[in-house]
Formats: sequence, C-alpha cells, structure tokens
Amino acid sequence: SYIAESPLRVGLLYVGADDGMFHVSMDGGETFANITDNFPRLPDNAWVNGIEPSSFNEGTVYAVFDNHRSDDYENHIYRSTDYGRTWVSIVGDMPARRVARAIKEDSRNPNLLYVAAELGFWISIDGGGHWVELRGRIPKIQARDLHIQRPWNDLVVGTFGRGIYILDDYSEI
Repeated sequence: SYIAESPLRVGLLYVGADDGMFHVSMDGGETFANITDNFPRLPDNAWVNGIEPSSFNEGTVYAVFDNHRSDDYENHIYRSTDYGRTWVSIVGDMPARRVARAIKEDSRNPNLLYVAAELGFWISIDGGGHWVELRGRIPKIQARDLHIQRPWNDLVVGTFGRGIYILDDYSEI
C-alpha cells in the first residue's frame, strides 16, 4: 500500500494498494473517493507502486503501477491535473517493459520527472513525453525508490541489492 499527502493542500491524500485500488481524500481522510477506474488502459489489480502529488500545482498528481505478477511487464505511468478525476499516460517514448517502481517530480522544475524502474533509472525533461535512461556509473539494475534532498539538490536512487546512488547537486539537468 502507498499513501501520499499533498505538499500544497492540507488534507489532500492519495492512497493506493496492492490490489489496484486507488482513492483520494480531500478532507484529511474523513471520506475517500474511489478513482480506480479513472486510469485509461490500466489492467485490473495492478499494484500501486508510487504516488507523487505535485509541489507546483495542487491538482496534479503522478502514479506508477506494477502488473508483472500477471505477466504484464509494460510501463504504467500516469498524470492527473484534476485531483485524479482523469488521468493520462505519460509513458511517452520510454522503452517497453521497464516496469515503473517510483516516480518523483523535481523540486525546482515541474517538467522534470524521474522514474525508478525494474530496468534502470529514467528522466524526462518535458513532463513525460520523452524519456532517457540515466546511466553514468549506475549499472542497469532494479531501481526501487527515489528521494530528492532539497537543501543540497541531490537525487538519491535506492536500488535492490546494490545500495544507493546519489546524483550530487544535479542542478545542471
């Protein structure tokens, strides 16, 4: 299960689960709306792997799903700009079968997105239209999670079995 709170609006919560259910609360958890069926072309029961409410626009939220347990290794990456009422795929030109694990929006540029995936670590400078794999000295391994250390402008990539990698002061991206 995954829960994320908006950094812009107190009480705006998004909750996703490993049975594919996705909910939003606008009142701090007093009530929840089921928005599971709002994702286009998302297979039933795909696990919610990550939720990222925007730091720039109150109604914008990102979500990634994993459905490999049902032999579906496709990328399921979405954005909503209306609190989850409608979603669009932002897979763009990411190669097929990466299996997204986590998504983060940059803390300074709303068009700069990061995705940790089963096969690598990906960045988009245009909000998900085009993706490139960030390699450098990072081997092609399973990236599991991402964290931005805002005071230092560092991006931390957590991997499965290999530890962490830190992109130190990535302000040139």
